[in-house]
Amino acid sequence: MSRIQIIIDSIAGAVGAVLGFMYGEVNGLFRALIAFMILDYVSGVLVAIAEKKLSSAVGFKGIAKKLLILVFLSVGHIADTYVLGGVPVAMTAVMLFYIANEGISIVENASALGLPVPQKIKNVLRQIKSKSGEDDSENKGN
Repeated sequence: MSRIQIIIDSIAGAVGAVLGFMYGEVNGLFRALIAFMILDYVSGVLVAIAEKKLSSAVGFKGIAKKLLILVFLSVGHIADTYVLGGVPVAMTAVMLFYIANEGISIVENASALGLPVPQKIKNVLRQIKSKSGEDDSENKGN
């Protein structure tokens, strides 16, 4: 094995260990949230292009928000693991809230582009949001 391969393997192992500590097991909710975050960002860029309002500053702010979602996930996982004794309550609540939030944003972006959105999708997102325990009045404008 070459020296470069050993370095690459070591870096990959270290990154994996850090991510494992920060997020634990990657489950379906985690995958769904990551997918929704990517889809929301892409749909937001499409709206900005369509409205001729594409801005690197706004795009950077969007990326910063997505990174903060990942920070909240990590806080939830660490709280679950070290405070709640391994019961996945906090991280699950964070994931459900942000899946709903990102989903609603995707629906808003689709509507802004003139795409009709099925009522069933809107209802499912509302159910997820209510399941996460979120009160809409606390997060207007997010």
